[in-house]
Amino acid sequence: MLRLITYTTPSHAEMCKRFVLDRASGFGDVICGEYPQTCKSGRFKQPGWNECMNDKLHALLRLPTDDVRTVYVDSDVILLDGFAEFVADKFDHMKTNEIAFADDVVQWCCGVMLFRSTKRLRKFFKAVAYVSKMFAAPDQDIIHFFRQNSPKFPLPVSMLDRDKVCNWATVSSVDTAEAKETFGVEVLKHGCLWEGQQIVAPDQMVAYHANFCVGVEAKMQMLSQIEEIERQRLASKPL
Repeated sequence: MLRLITYTTPSHAEMCKRFVLDRASGFGDVICGEYPQTCKSGRFKQPGWNECMNDKLHALLRLPTDDVRTVYVDSDVILLDGFAEFVADKFDHMKTNEIAFADDVVQWCCGVMLFRSTKRLRKFFKAVAYVSKMFAAPDQDIIHFFRQNSPKFPLPVSMLDRDKVCNWATVSSVDTAEAKETFGVEVLKHGCLWEGQQIVAPDQMVAYHANFCVGVEAKMQMLSQIEEIERQRLASKPL
């Protein structure tokens, strides 16, 4: 069985339903945690945003340790045709306690993660949650800190193909070489922020994360464009 888990707040509920929950075919178990609006603006790195990221960890820590193949996605990810098949194949090649991240160019992206819901993974997320609260930093920054400062990362790690699980920075024509030397909000100063430019959409993509794109309205516009690209591609396929 494949399990899909996401979470949302009121600002992102419509987006989550349209692009994640309504497209979650191929998953035997679908979980959506609903949390209050701790970040009033719903925008990246604005007041309350770190607390919202803590809600994600709370949702993950509520998972049973039943070894089920589990996919976590943020509410600003659109699931496309072939996504469930892609992750099922990926799981066939993963170790028991391995975690697979999407590519965020400058960090491992916690917006799409694959893992089996084991006791060891739960301990990992529990440690991330503890340190996140201690330093008032989001989960992705804490995992990046572990990656750069630990002699050995506590879990086997792999990356999801950047042309299949995509975002603006991984598949656009934007030069991100300089941005690779930075992380967090600084990336937005290096020309990586989506502001309505032409979107690159690889034929083989199975998910698209509205990352490097700030604000619910902008994310809805971006994901709507991806939805239309997929509609046209599926319509042009021979019967």
